[in-house]
Amino acid sequence: MTSLANRPGNAAAHLLAARIARAAGDFNGALNHLDRAIALAPQREAFVEKARTLDQASLHQSSLRPQAREAWQAILKVVPRNAEAGGAIGTAGVGGWRPHPRGIAARTRGRG
Repeated sequence: MTSLANRPGNAAAHLLAARIARAAGDFNGALNHLDRAIALAPQREAFVEKARTLDQASLHQSSLRPQAREAWQAILKVVPRNAEAGGAIGTAGVGGWRPHPRGIAARTRGRG
């Protein structure tokens, strides 16, 4: 198993560390790992994870709401039919954007 201490340039390890940090409620730590993963290997999965993290973090820190919305909108520009991004910001555009009351986890449960 590769650790970040031994291989700090491993984007996949940063992505995993970000997911673990987000699950633990450490949103700042998660975002730091995601920024590093994106800098190392800008892949769609890392951008989606960053949007999820910002979305969930915005429930606790409302100043992150614009960043979360921008992250989801950026995903829709690249993948216009991304259901998760569309659901996160509401593709109909009716009313203002608000994060889901329980964060992204509530929107993705049950999807295989």
